[in-house]
Amino acid sequence: MQQRFRIGITGGIGTGKTFVSRLLHHRYGIPVYNTDAEAKRLMVESQAIREQLTALLGAEAYLSNGQLNRDILRRFVFSCQKHVQAVNAIVHPVVRRDFICWADSVRLTPAEEALQQPYFKQQVVAVESALLIEAHLTDDVDHVLLVTASQQTRLHRTMQRDGLPEQEILQRMSHQFSDTDRLPFVHHIITNDEGTTDLDEQLKHFINTLTH
Repeated sequence: MQQRFRIGITGGIGTGKTFVSRLLHHRYGIPVYNTDAEAKRLMVESQAIREQLTALLGAEAYLSNGQLNRDILRRFVFSCQKHVQAVNAIVHPVVRRDFICWADSVRLTPAEEALQQPYFKQQVVAVESALLIEAHLTDDVDHVLLVTASQQTRLHRTMQRDGLPEQEILQRMSHQFSDTDRLPFVHHIITNDEGTTDLDEQLKHFINTLTH
């Protein structure tokens, strides 16, 4: 099979990158690997992750039913930046390997192939991750798309979506790269503030840059 073209989609919490990813799939047939969802799956399914998280957090890292103890993990991660780095060092390499396998093996549906055919000479897949750069996934993609939004928009969206207090959201933001940090790795930027009316046009422009 011909080598697939890989897009990396990144942006901070609350920028709407998942919404943009869904639009890329719905309108252009690009399947997207969501690292947040897959990391949650792998933290339960991967024996390597289970052993390392248990060594890091103790026996209470997993519940009696085998599921991850998310309360314990959440308290550990958000108490200290070094704790964030310790967990990421365990999870990121496994997620990265899983994405590479997925990108090479996922079968596009006939509908996805039909949507892609007018635009691309080779099949296109994508990965969505707030930590695309930190997890070194930029080494495994051909093109990086950054989704941006104002801090006010990001706070409002995340408070509505997750029901978290503003201070906790700001703390989470502080654990992520800023857009300035991401820029050296980025090929294209989409702005997705509340009230943005040209998102479709921005996506069309992005697709056109890929076809040329």
